[in-house]
Amino acid sequence: MLPLKTILCPTDFSVPSHEAIKAGVELATHFNTELILLNVITPVPVVATAYDHQVFNVPTYQHDLEAHAEAQLKNMAARLTAEAPGLTASTRTIIFEPAYGIVQAAAEVKASLIVIATHGQSGWRRFLFGSVTEKVVKMAACPVLTIRAPEAEEEPAEIPPDNQGP
Repeated sequence: MLPLKTILCPTDFSVPSHEAIKAGVELATHFNTELILLNVITPVPVVATAYDHQVFNVPTYQHDLEAHAEAQLKNMAARLTAEAPGLTASTRTIIFEPAYGIVQAAAEVKASLIVIATHGQSGWRRFLFGSVTEKVVKMAACPVLTIRAPEAEEEPAEIPPDNQGP
């Protein structure tokens, strides 16, 4: 595992993922390695209809989602590199099922480590939605560091989410 060469840090722009990014920045700075910020956009399902007229243009919508996510990631990477001298950060945005997209991206960039947040879901929510982090831990070829979601009364991460829509 050591030395670390590339750290992949997936984000969905939530508070828990910002905690994981903080850990990723700390590790990347300490080991003088590249940090790759990744956002995986879930594909929009398309249902075929008998009508030829499309009311909603799915490819355009997905392109807008991807462009917005990439802009947020680039803004975040610029902020992080300004705050952490010596940090090298790059960004990637892909459209894929989240867990498989993260594992695929890790393989493509030859990640030494994936730093990912857990959202702390349990019970019926976890049963219904599953756990992206759990799937990544099971499927990834490289080590995975999981960062738990902060408690409700804890202060949020230093990296504020950019919640402006596309």
